[in-house]
Amino acid sequence: MKRYLSPYRTRWILLASVLAGAFLPTESGYAQGGNDTIVVAHEAAVPNLDPAQALGLHSLRVIRFISEGLVTTKKDEPEVSPLLAKSWDISPNGLEWTFHLQENVRFHDGEPLTAEAVKYSYERFMDPKHPEYKCGKWTFVVGYARPIKRIDVVNAHTVKLVLHYKHAGFLGYLSNVNFGIVSPKAAKQSCNDFGSKPVGTGPYRLETWQRGVKLSLIRNEHYWGKKGAPKRIIFRPVPEEQTRVAELLSGGVDVIVPVFPDSIPQVEKNKDTRIIKVPGLTIWYVALNLDRKIFQNQKVRQALNYAIDREAIVRDVLKNTGIVATQAVHPSSWGHNPNARKYPYDPERAKKLLAEAGFPNGFSLKLWAPTSGSGMQLPKEMAQVIQANLAAIGVQTKLEVFEWGTYLAKVREKQRSFDMAAMSWYQKVRDPDVTLYPLFYSKNVPFVNLMKYNNPEVDRLLGEAREVFDEGKRKVIYQKIVEIVNEEVPWIPIDHQYEVVGVRANVHGVSMNPNGWLLSLEDAYKK
Repeated sequence: MKRYLSPYRTRWILLASVLAGAFLPTESGYAQGGNDTIVVAHEAAVPNLDPAQALGLHSLRVIRFISEGLVTTKKDEPEVSPLLAKSWDISPNGLEWTFHLQENVRFHDGEPLTAEAVKYSYERFMDPKHPEYKCGKWTFVVGYARPIKRIDVVNAHTVKLVLHYKHAGFLGYLSNVNFGIVSPKAAKQSCNDFGSKPVGTGPYRLETWQRGVKLSLIRNEHYWGKKGAPKRIIFRPVPEEQTRVAELLSGGVDVIVPVFPDSIPQVEKNKDTRIIKVPGLTIWYVALNLDRKIFQNQKVRQALNYAIDREAIVRDVLKNTGIVATQAVHPSSWGHNPNARKYPYDPERAKKLLAEAGFPNGFSLKLWAPTSGSGMQLPKEMAQVIQANLAAIGVQTKLEVFEWGTYLAKVREKQRSFDMAAMSWYQKVRDPDVTLYPLFYSKNVPFVNLMKYNNPEVDRLLGEAREVFDEGKRKVIYQKIVEIVNEEVPWIPIDHQYEVVGVRANVHGVSMNPNGWLLSLEDAYKK
């Protein structure tokens, strides 16, 4: 079996010796900062600290220390657990969700947490007529909140969310950082600048922020729950992987995230550093633009799936920091279908299918990929293997690579000018709805349904699964959806990545949730 050498390894070898000595510990703010400070180097600068405007795992990791939602996920497991809501009730018809708030909770500005604050936090992005709607560029949260019909304040510490329709997986969406509750007083005062002056109820509050340089959080001494162990947590954007690793090895930072495959041995072999590796929930895939006539042929789509050597990508490019993806639903989810059709590497079968589809000599198309990006692993290198695999069956691809921000804007354009586009999606909790509904529901175009996949039966089943609260019955429905999607393959699933974090050996109490954004630092300490 052919092996693919990652060009990333060459870059590391050339630069490692230089960089390793370039960031020796100093007394500056960029060094570790003492025993009461944890310094994190992560992959990109956070553009906005308003939870409802957050994009990317790197933003969610920071914001969740500042703002909290009604519910969250457990520290080490992607399962829903209480947070600002200590409990909740669901009406017999499944349309009314009543949340009972924690008492004696205050925002960082001293204002009390109330049901009115919850109502305000949601309505500002849900209602175009709301006075503060104009204050933000609302993102995924608008889609997540679509089931909510209205928000009723029952009393000071009880809020009721009334839904348009039944939604058994609703809590999975509500646990997302984007639903963070904000101080109405602060949000009204700041408006467009609230993303720079966030006020939440979290265990840490914003101390200082030098955009593109460092963002410092300081412990909330009046926090309603267990206080954080570190007095201060500093996040530094370090886009260059080799630089992040060199800083960790030299002691310039305490934690780095992510750690790319070729860097893992460097971190593991160093006596002063270690690796935390957790099976993640992200799926990396190639979207096929179904507006293209050639992709409207099911045999062509199946042929491309048989053409890709996923095991080689995981082994040679990702260095086993992922597992081969055979379907949209992660293997750890109760909705995973082990009997759904699979597409093992079989170039001869791929050629046969292309011939049957009327393309014995193949065809040409464009493949888009970003240079990097949240959850995108090594997109260019992975795309190059895909390009080579497709060439082997006669499909010539022109690889076009874009900077992440530019890339996101281009794939979301309504004119959909790509043929194939690399993308990732993360399953926030183990409920299959949070993956299947965004990716395959026909009305979620152009984003997240990049493929423009439209199957009325899948739409019907997705709606039916939301109306059933029995997990066993929902499992049967979701497995049927996976069965249909795997036959029609409007995409090419590649892998589920591992979440990899680098940590100094003297730093303890750090953990990463499989969802990729809950990097736990509240209990971190140095010894």
